[in-house]
Amino acid sequence: MRRNLLYARRLFGDIGPLNTDPVRNLPGRIIAPAVSIDGVYQDYEEASDTQHYTIGSRMQVDSRVFYYSKAGGTLSTAVGAFSHNNQHVAFAAIDAISEGDYTIVVTVGAGDGVLTNGNIAEDELVGGYLVIFNAGQAINRRITANTAVTGGGDMTVTMDRPAPTDVADTEHAEMMASPYLNIQTGAHTMHPLMGMAPVVATLLLPYFWLQTWGPVWISADPSVGTGSDNTLAQFRSSGGVDEWTYDSVFTRQMQMAGFVLCQANGGGQGAPFIQLMLAP
Repeated sequence: MRRNLLYARRLFGDIGPLNTDPVRNLPGRIIAPAVSIDGVYQDYEEASDTQHYTIGSRMQVDSRVFYYSKAGGTLSTAVGAFSHNNQHVAFAAIDAISEGDYTIVVTVGAGDGVLTNGNIAEDELVGGYLVIFNAGQAINRRITANTAVTGGGDMTVTMDRPAPTDVADTEHAEMMASPYLNIQTGAHTMHPLMGMAPVVATLLLPYFWLQTWGPVWISADPSVGTGSDNTLAQFRSSGGVDEWTYDSVFTRQMQMAGFVLCQANGGGQGAPFIQLMLAP
C-alpha cells in the first residue's frame, strides 16, 4: 500500500516532501521537483545565500503557490516583484538536428546574454525555454542544461523532450532563461510581475520562494476593492495594485494581479487581501 502511494505521488514527476500537518493529517507541503540540490530543505519564510533547489521549482502550501527564485537586488515584501531579465538569445542560427535528439547547438550572437556581451554561463538557462522555428511551425521546449559560451559562438542546449522531427540547419531558435532568475522590485515598465516576496531577499541572501498564487496583502491604491462591482486588482509599474479602469492610461494595459477577497465592514477597502493569480 505504501509503495503504491509512493508511485502515485511520483507518477507526474518528483513531488515531495509531504510534511504532514499534525492537525489536519493532510499534506502541508508539496514541492516539485522534490530533490534538493544539496539535501537542505528551505521553507518559504527563508532567504538563503546558498541555492537549495533548481530555479523555478514549485512549492504548494495550502491554497498558496511559491516558485523558487533568485533576487537581483533587495526586495520589498509590500509590492509585486518583477522578472528583470530580457531575452537571452535572439533569432539564432542552429545546427541540424534529427527526430529524437535531446540536444541542439545554437549560435549565440555577440550581443546576446543578459549583459549583451555574448556571455552565457554553464546552465544559466536551466528552467528557461527554447523555441525552434521549423518550416513555419514552432517547437517549444524547456531547457535542462546548456554549455558556457563567451563572446558568442556555439552553445549546446539540452531539451526536456526530444525533437519531434528533423530540423534543417537553415532554421533558427530563440531562448529565454527562467523568469525567476533575476527578481527585483521597484519601478519597471518593461518587465512582467511574477509574484510577491514573502521575505526580504537581497544580493547576499538571494535564494527564496516567490509567492505566485493565493491570498496575500499587496500595497494598494485607496480605490481598490471599494464600492460595488469593484474587485479586480491590477498591477501598476511600481508593483502596487490599482483598480481596473478601462479608459485609464495607467491601468488599461497593465497586468492583472487578481481580485479582492473581502471588503471591510461597511464596504470599505479593508487590508486589502488579494487573491493573487499569476502562476498556479
